[in-house]
Amino acid sequence: MKLRIVTSIISKDVHQGLRSSMFIFILVSPFIYTFILGMVFGGFMQDQASLGIVDLGDSDLVPLMKGSEGWTVRIYSTESSLTKAVEINVVDAGIVLVDGFDGILLQGQSPEMTIKFSGKSYASNRLIIQNTLSKLVRGMAGQEVPVSFNVTVLGSEKALTMRDRVTPFIFLAVIMVSGYFLTSLGIVEEREERTFSAVSV
Repeated sequence: MKLRIVTSIISKDVHQGLRSSMFIFILVSPFIYTFILGMVFGGFMQDQASLGIVDLGDSDLVPLMKGSEGWTVRIYSTESSLTKAVEINVVDAGIVLVDGFDGILLQGQSPEMTIKFSGKSYASNRLIIQNTLSKLVRGMAGQEVPVSFNVTVLGSEKALTMRDRVTPFIFLAVIMVSGYFLTSLGIVEEREERTFSAVSV
């Protein structure tokens, strides 16, 4: 097929398609579906904060952590296994409760807690973890005990949200489907209006 004929057919499709609601819908549908599904994946399927714990002194703080809403809690037996889990982002953060932690609180002293954050953890999850820990420690002490955190970041500091991960695939998939519709629409119109025969003549 000659380039002049192909150009004429494409020009006709674009010129007449702009007056067709179906053609316009196909063009804007990738953006509409990407926006809607992006909102779904960015909201309802957002990752929940997760915390890893190594308890060296059978602290009463652990049951309080497990019963607290807004995060998930995992127990590790050794500090090395906890550090590895934080580095590969199995959990957003990890803490080690030293032996005698409860006694420090009962004496009204200010405990220093070392938190190891994963570099891929979200800033919102880090804030949730620190605020929740402060609240639980003060509640366990029964008074406004100042809590200080020694923060360490492990691993690569590059976090991608669920929306960032999924949106490109959604956009490409919708474009592919829209391409099928556009091709089918052009073939149907060609069958009806016999444009190719007219151009050939």
